[in-house]
Amino acid sequence: MNEPSKGPPVTAATLRHVYVALAVAVAVVALIAAAFNGSSRAGSDGQAVPTGERAEQYYKRLVTLGRGLTVSKPLAVGLLPALPHGGSTLTDGTKFILSYDKPIRVTFLTVKLVPGASLPWHRHTAPILISLIRGKVVDYRADRPGCAGKVISPGRAQFEPNAQIHTLTNPFKEPAFMYVVTWSAKGVDPSLHEEKVPPGCPAHPERG
Repeated sequence: MNEPSKGPPVTAATLRHVYVALAVAVAVVALIAAAFNGSSRAGSDGQAVPTGERAEQYYKRLVTLGRGLTVSKPLAVGLLPALPHGGSTLTDGTKFILSYDKPIRVTFLTVKLVPGASLPWHRHTAPILISLIRGKVVDYRADRPGCAGKVISPGRAQFEPNAQIHTLTNPFKEPAFMYVVTWSAKGVDPSLHEEKVPPGCPAHPERG
């Protein structure tokens, strides 16, 4: 009767190789898990506002046009015909006049401002109306005493003339979502222009 063949003897060197292979496998799994968790957190809306030196770097990146701000494709675009003598009377007797001598483009958008983000001081190329639907933002304007900020909460609407220089910030831990209605010339996309910091106003109000 033949005896079963024996494998090569297990030596200390062989055990070391097994331990090294196991350690490499564990490290690879840990790296993959960390990368997956990191990418998941980065893509979520519930990101926390950083503090300290990291906050300084974070704000420096965000306080630029196009960073921290997400603007949707137009939800709807309408064209109002010329209305040079448009007027009516409201129920309380108020005289309401809406007059323009050329067709006007009306654009409906949604806008998202992430936690910690701040727009530069700017003005819009045309008047806009903002209605906050979730989260909160702080609006700073030079025409307020001390250039004070005003918190805008959900359900509040705010009108911004095209000559108004202001900034919006989101120092809170939740993203802010808003509906925006803009009026502009026919065939012209609404936009905003960066402006110098008004006298007496903070350059970076989001930092307190």
